[in-house]
Amino acid sequence: MGTYSFKKLLTRLGLAVLAMVMLIGESSAVHAQDVQIFWGISFPQSLIGIGDTVKLSIAVSNAEPNPVRVTSFRCTPSSSAVSTSAISPMPTTLTVEQTFLASQTYRGVSVGTVTVQCNITAVDTVTSETYTSSSGSVTLDVIPQMGLYFTANSATRVATVGQTIFVISKFGNRGKTAFINLNLSCAELGRALVFVSGTPIQSTIPPGQSGLVQDQWKAVSTGDGSIVCSLTATESASGKSVTLTAPTISITVK
Repeated sequence: MGTYSFKKLLTRLGLAVLAMVMLIGESSAVHAQDVQIFWGISFPQSLIGIGDTVKLSIAVSNAEPNPVRVTSFRCTPSSSAVSTSAISPMPTTLTVEQTFLASQTYRGVSVGTVTVQCNITAVDTVTSETYTSSSGSVTLDVIPQMGLYFTANSATRVATVGQTIFVISKFGNRGKTAFINLNLSCAELGRALVFVSGTPIQSTIPPGQSGLVQDQWKAVSTGDGSIVCSLTATESASGKSVTLTAPTISITVK
């Protein structure tokens, strides 16, 4: 009787240990599935010429419940149409919910289309679990010559409510091929300014020519008003589209 009870106890103990092992395994699997890295990568423009450079902006956020130690961090182009610099700065440890910002310079070397994707390998500093994560991809086109340029500015940086503000956008073509389908847009990121009117933009800009557009804005409430203008056009020889964004125009309304 005593031997039977002892065997029964061992059986129950074995089942309990097995259940515990399975529970630990399930917890580990859930933890691995919960590991997340959020990415954001972008180029300020999708078209460059041979010899031109552009910076890839990189944002990586740790959504893992523990700090992670980065062992590998790379952004790789799909072809040799560009050369790249090192990512700077390089992350070492990402704390919980930290967003790390970095950049990498790309230089046009030969005509072609390049797809870029970033990859990270990291180790959980608490569990020692190793995992990898990949970003989405972005595309960069390299053409023989990128002659389009664009700027936007305002002489007014401090305004009063009711005042009219003028924003002058200038663009030109230093290249050898025309740009077509020109489209200019400006957006105000706050609520201090409203768009009133603007002069129309030409649809085509031939080589060696330039143009300008004048927009009128009105200050309607106190605060900071930031205006961002961008120019989109198509390079006629390649059919590739490009968007150029001017530096932000910051205007304070009092």
